Amino acid sequence: SGPAGPLGRGAAAVHVGFNALEGDAGDVFGAAVAAGLKTLVANDNKFTSRDGLARLAGAPKLENLDLSANMLGPAGSADLAMHLASLPSLTHYDVGGNAWDHAAVARSVIAAAAATSAAAVATSATSVTSTTAAADGNYSSRSSSGGGALVGVVALHA
Repeated sequence: SGPAGPLGRGAAAVHVGFNALEGDAGDVFGAAVAAGLKTLVANDNKFTSRDGLARLAGAPKLENLDLSANMLGPAGSADLAMHLASLPSLTHYDVGGNAWDHAAVARSVIAAAAATSAAAVATSATSVTSTTAAADGNYSSRSSSGGGALVGVVALHA
């Protein structure tokens, strides 16, 4: 428990759930994710974020992301769908149970869906990931094929 320093580069998987760890998620995990971390499970801690998932966005190898039940948001809420969609290897994520601004997330989900729906239809070789954004903040995904890129948000449940 307590403050966590930056994670070093070179790790393939991190599982630190249920530890009451603190710190900005981007500061703690950003460099490791950018360097090739594939699995980040840090649920049920006290991580915050001054910019949502911006410093995790675009990571080429991140496949599994679980930052549920932390203190992320409301900063970054308007870009949440875009940040998640920018992770080309992502097959599962759970960022629910945080302090997201749900109205801003819903707007970003709708915008991301509109922007990616044509690409998803045109790209038959890419697996489509079903994403839900519930009003209670349970943002998570489930891959329909067990692999491939997250191509967009295809469902919004209120």
